[in-house]
This record gives sequence, C-alpha cells and structure tokens, in this order.
Amino acid sequence: WRSLCNVIEHSGIFNSDKCQPHLRCMENTRVKLWLSLRRLLHRRDQTNVWLNGCAGIEKTSIAFTVAEEFKRAGRLAATFFFSHKHTQIAGKIIPTIAYQLALTFPCIRGDIIQAIEKDEFLLLFEKSRVDQMRELIINPLHTLRFRQERPYVIIIDALDE
Repeated sequence: WRSLCNVIEHSGIFNSDKCQPHLRCMENTRVKLWLSLRRLLHRRDQTNVWLNGCAGIEKTSIAFTVAEEFKRAGRLAATFFFSHKHTQIAGKIIPTIAYQLALTFPCIRGDIIQAIEKDEFLLLFEKSRVDQMRELIINPLHTLRFRQERPYVIIIDALDE
C-alpha cells in the first residue's frame, strides 16, 4: 500500500489542496448541460461520457462541479484533473485512480496490493499502461461488477494538457 501511496499525484485529485482552487459552475448556469450529464451519469448502461469542446468553454468547471456533487452523493469513485499549473506526470494517472478506488471500495484494496506485490515493477513509469490498467483498475473493479446497486463515476479532466 505504501508503494502505491508514494507514486500518486495528489494534484490530480479534485479535493486535494494541490488541485485547488478550481472554479465551479455558477448557480443557474449550464443548466441544460448539467441536467443532460446528470441523466447520463445516473444510467447503469452508460459506461463512458465524453464532454468535449473548444478551449475556454469551462469544461473543467463542469467536471469539478460534477465531482463535487457526486462526492456529496457518495458516488464519486475517482478523479484525475490534469493541469499545466502542476508538473504532473501522465504516468501517475493509473496509480492515482487505483489509490482512490481502493479508498472508495475498501474490498478491492487487497486485490490492488496483491497485484503490486506480484509485479514489483507495476508502479514504475516505464511499465506498460495496458498492464497497469488491467492489474490496478480493471481486474479489481471486475470483482465489484454485480455488487454495486448504483453507478459510480470516474472523472478525468484535461487529458490533453
């Protein structure tokens, strides 16, 4: 567990001091978009929602607002907010999401720890992202597949930063 904690990128987690401050959507703005997103994110059959658009249209504010609301509702599994303000390493996204998943779903923490113990190079920057994704996220989440009554969200923002 400690080795995972040592490689996470705190500035990517939405409620981290290093991620603050983020602008939130002002009240009564983006109402149509917010209602549409909320409807999509409440569906069990919806696996991916991609919010895209030109720079400067407040996608990060929307993602941050969604993160806050779903955190309050107990349905936020993980976040990663890229930022050019911080020197984040893209290679830390998967371990950071795995860390948050282990906190959100304590029953998979052991699976994540076991994967790290089985492959001591799993957390290295040079390790294949495919291997990291499979061992740290997909396989552990697979055990939750039929246990969760309500859908959770994982938010990744500004992947192109």
